[in-house]
Order: sequence, then structure tokens, then C-alpha cells
Amino acid sequence: MEPSQSPHGLQTISQPLAPEDNQPLGLGDIRCSTPQSQYEQVRTVRTFLVINRAKQVTALGNTKLASGYQQFAFGLQQSQQSQFGAQKNKSRGPISSLGAVRATHGAYKSSRKLPRAVAPAAEETSSSPPVVDVEEPTQSSDSQENLITMATISENTVFPPPHQPCSKPDDNRDCNYQRIATLSGHKKSISVVKFSPCGGYLATASADRSIKLWSMKDLTCERTILGHQLGINDISWNSSSQYIASGSDDMTVRIFSVSSGHCWRIMKGHTHYVFSCAFNPQTSLVVSGGYDETVRLWNVITGMCVRLIPAHTDPVTCVAFNHDGSCVASSSYEGCIRVWDVSNGHCLKTLKDLEHDAVSFVEFTPNGKFILSSHMNSKIKMWDVSKEKPVKYYSGHQNSKYCIFAGISLSHGRRVISGSEDGKIFVWDLQTKRVIQVMEEHTKPVLATDAHPILNMMASGGIEPDNTVRIWYSDK
Repeated sequence: MEPSQSPHGLQTISQPLAPEDNQPLGLGDIRCSTPQSQYEQVRTVRTFLVINRAKQVTALGNTKLASGYQQFAFGLQQSQQSQFGAQKNKSRGPISSLGAVRATHGAYKSSRKLPRAVAPAAEETSSSPPVVDVEEPTQSSDSQENLITMATISENTVFPPPHQPCSKPDDNRDCNYQRIATLSGHKKSISVVKFSPCGGYLATASADRSIKLWSMKDLTCERTILGHQLGINDISWNSSSQYIASGSDDMTVRIFSVSSGHCWRIMKGHTHYVFSCAFNPQTSLVVSGGYDETVRLWNVITGMCVRLIPAHTDPVTCVAFNHDGSCVASSSYEGCIRVWDVSNGHCLKTLKDLEHDAVSFVEFTPNGKFILSSHMNSKIKMWDVSKEKPVKYYSGHQNSKYCIFAGISLSHGRRVISGSEDGKIFVWDLQTKRVIQVMEEHTKPVLATDAHPILNMMASGGIEPDNTVRIWYSDK
């Protein structure tokens, strides 16, 4: 479909969303809408043949061999039900439907835990901790000035004026985040907060089915976006800060215009809750992951699913692109992280350790060499992708029930931030893993946090009955 032919104003978005040659990604006309049904048919036929073979061997009197065939057939049946059968959710316990899954009590947790007969390996063997380089090559001073200009902070802003990024990347000074504003308006739990790449807006989404856009000039709500039928679990800005993708319990991924608030595209295909979504930073692709255990790549221009990846054997909790959009990381309740090649859907890496606890969040570092992950055993890990092992551990917060966002703040030093189920917000030094500040303002668990891309600022959101977003600022 050419942009000029669209009845939805594609001319206005073809520039930020499409590549320079107006082609989606060179994936061809791939339509992966039926691999599950085909695979299910193959498994059914295979099971039928094994059962028949067991009957033939039994008739010949070889009961031992027949027993082996029967056990193999039983295993195929169990595997088929686990991945495609209608009974798969019944075996895992009830899944709550009281709004967004991320912000709902009693959210699904995998009951299949591996035995921990072997203790996890030591985090570090040397006396001095390894240095993790997470940043992209430094930009020129002119580039940094342009970024700060894009934020357009007015003179009568309610928070201090913007600071230049820290001149020493390895600066380990303590921070002193202070609450400067409390944003109210959502009627249910805050599931996600995300600053726009330009720094001019904050988007918040909730189990109340709404997305609110807050101007960072005066911290007022400029627009409330509606469209989803059920609670929203995740949102993502495109690189130009003009469009927002959202994933919801209504099993759809939607694209909204920031300027008008109109829903420009509805992408359907998931068969269960959509738990995470992310814009590709370079092309017109959006990736989504859901409770149907799949990762799907969508062409925003056409609204079509261009690739379906049966990524995990448990619900997918998070998906994230790397800095150039060539790879996708996905996490799951099964306790592992997988890295996928966007061009062909092949699994490049599988990251897992002996703990095998559910992974609730993943994010590439700006240089793409490391992955930050949040786990439901109250740990945050920094993985070296090439070595396929964690090199840093961050702890102190509480996280055993909810899928909590984590993140890296590089605007004024290198820090890791995360909410906690005790209502606190933790800030760690990225290199030393030391807790450098704990903020206590929320009265309920904090699932959503995000760091401003330019200013030394962050946002946090609490679940019911808190339902508020708090803005924090530090001059260190």
C-alpha cells in the first residue's frame, strides 16, 4: 500500500515511520498467520502414527517396546496441549481479568520451577568489579545542545532548569532525587510511564484503558487517548515522538497519533493478552509479545503481521529492540531471555542461569552489548550478550509478584532505576551496584518507572488505590 493511497493520513506519518526508500524492511511479503495451525496438524499426525505403531508392536507380543511407544505418544499429546490446546491456561491457574494484567493482583506466575540443587555461580571472582560500558559513542557538544533544545523547557517551569549531561561517565556521586510534582487523573493502576525521545512529553497508561500525554513544559495533561477495550499493559514511542504504540488485554496493538490522539492503526493477531510492545528505532516495524507465547513483528504502514515467532513456552513478558533495530530481545515466565534476528526470525542467543526465575523485563543498553533484565526473585541483572552470562547483580528491592519495569539513566551519570512492591523506588550505581538512593512516596507497589532522556529526572507510577504519577528531579 502506497502512503498516498491511505485514507488515514499516511502522508503525514510516512516520513517518521517508513525508511528512506519507503519500504517496510526488505522482509518481502512474508505472511506468517498460520504456522501454529500447520504445526498443530503435524503434531497430531505424528501422535496418531506413534499410537498405531504401539498397537502393532503390542500385537506382536513385544510389551516393553510397546510401552516405550505409548510413553512417547503421551509426551507428544502433553506437549501439544501445552502449546496449542484449549486446556493450557486451566493447568496454570486462573488468569485475572480485572484490568491490565501487569497491574492486577494475582497475575500469572509460572509454577514450573527447576530444582536448585546447584548453587548459582559467584557473581564476580576478582576483587575489583568489571566495568560495563553501556553507552554509544559520545556525541558532539552541538548535538547535545540540539537535544536539550528539543525539550523546550519554559522559563516558568515547576522544576529546576536543565543540566548538561555529566562530563565524567564514571562519576559515582550520590543523587538526591526530590519529588517535584504529583500527577493525578487515572482511575485505576498505573501500568507504564514513558518519556518521549525528545523529552517534551510523558506518556502514562493505565488499567483504566486510557493513555495520558503530559507536557513537560508545565506538567499539565494535554490529551487523554482512548481506544482500547481493556486495560493497557505497555506503550512505546516512535523515534520522532509523533506516534505511540500500545498493547492491551483486548489482544490488539494500536498506533495513536500524538498530535490528534486518533487511532491510526489497529493490528490484530494475538490470541491472548498483549503484554509488551516496542517501536523499531530505524524502520516502520513494531514488535509485540503476549500471553499466547509468541513474538510478532508488524509493519505499521500496512498493519500486517510480517513475522510470527513462537518464542517461548510461557507467556512473553517483555520485548525490546536493540539500538539499530536489527535484533529483538524477549523475556518470559519460563525464566530465560532470547535474542532474535529481525530479518529471518532465527534465535541468536538464549540467556539463562541456574536460578531460572521468571523474567519480567528486558532492555538493551544503548550500545547493544548488554541487556538489563528484571527478575521475579527481587534481582536485576546485567547480561553480557556475547558471553551469555550476567556480569552485574542489583538487589535490595522487592519483586516476587508483579512484572516491574527497570531502566538505565545516563543523563547525569550511570544509574539503574526500578520500582518495588513495597512502594519504594531504588536507584543503583550501574558500575558498583551500590544503592545510592531510595525514594518513599507511593503508598502501593510501584511497577512503572522511566528516566528522562535529557534531564536528570524520572517518573514513577503506583497501582490501586494510589493511581498517581510522581515526577522526581535531582541536581546531582
